[in-house]
Amino acid sequence: MNENIIAHMLSGKNILVTGGTGSFGHQIVRDLIPYGPACIHIYSRDEKKQYDMAMSYKDSKILRFNIGDVRNLERTRDAMRGIDIVFNAAALKQVPNCEYAPFEACETNIIGANNVRRAAIEAGVQTVVSISTDKAVKPVNVMGMTKAIQERIMLDPTYSN
Repeated sequence: MNENIIAHMLSGKNILVTGGTGSFGHQIVRDLIPYGPACIHIYSRDEKKQYDMAMSYKDSKILRFNIGDVRNLERTRDAMRGIDIVFNAAALKQVPNCEYAPFEACETNIIGANNVRRAAIEAGVQTVVSISTDKAVKPVNVMGMTKAIQERIMLDPTYSN
């Protein structure tokens, strides 16, 4: 994509990154900063990672840190207020952990994704970018299956719950 188009899409926008302190979320934040958004809200449940990230960006005036979990619809609704663009990077991504605790993977990767979708629609968010994985293409494990379902939830225009 043309850098000018990306800059036009992101400049001056209020952006929310769910799972913003995780590996993908943190990289997304790094990549967004040069495009001049008005504000980047980092939404995650990990207080320690939020503190560490805040310290590493202590000179930044555009980052806001919000404790919360996509599993909690009400808190996710609160986080969506005034947001233009959402990058949904919140996920359980470690295959062994998802195999060991499959319902936890469902809670975050499926129910959490549905909460993000619902909250974004209710808040009138312009754009939602949902991060997935190649393992969702032909899923053979819990992580891949939950991410495949997440994709269906995010893409189905008739799905409203």
